[in-house]
Amino acid sequence: MLRLVTFAFLFYSSVPSSSQRCSSAICSTSLDVDVGKCGHNIPLSSINSEAPTVRLPQADESKKYILIMSDPDAPIPAWMHWFVTNIPGAELKEGKVIGTVECQYNQPTPPAGTGNHRYEFRVYEQVGDPPSYDCSNRAGFSRENFERNAGVGDVVGSFCYVTQYGS
Repeated sequence: MLRLVTFAFLFYSSVPSSSQRCSSAICSTSLDVDVGKCGHNIPLSSINSEAPTVRLPQADESKKYILIMSDPDAPIPAWMHWFVTNIPGAELKEGKVIGTVECQYNQPTPPAGTGNHRYEFRVYEQVGDPPSYDCSNRAGFSRENFERNAGVGDVVGSFCYVTQYGS
């Protein structure tokens, strides 16, 4: 019996679903990102190569925050697109992501043939010393492992949009 297996499956062990959508839960907080409306499909051609403005209107000016942007639909479990720690609440409230850049912003580049990709932004309250991340390996980021092992506070803001190659 002949079995047809795609290159993406052999190399990455799974092929992302072409029907990925942002969950309603991720759009239930008030994190503003200047790429469009939370949960919407955004044409890849309209996404700027510069980091978007991210604003958390309810940020506590006396606290610090962590911002993570990732692609959970990347063929290599997930891709870390942006990671910033030590963001002062007063700055984040104004839409300024000023802090310790662990991973420089990496604009969305979903591979051809992999369908829709969700780009998720999550802002955490920073508790204690900030975690670090080896950005030489952006592939394989696990949000669940990060949340469990990094000692971060609760997610206080989240945002998601969907795009795909060639859109």
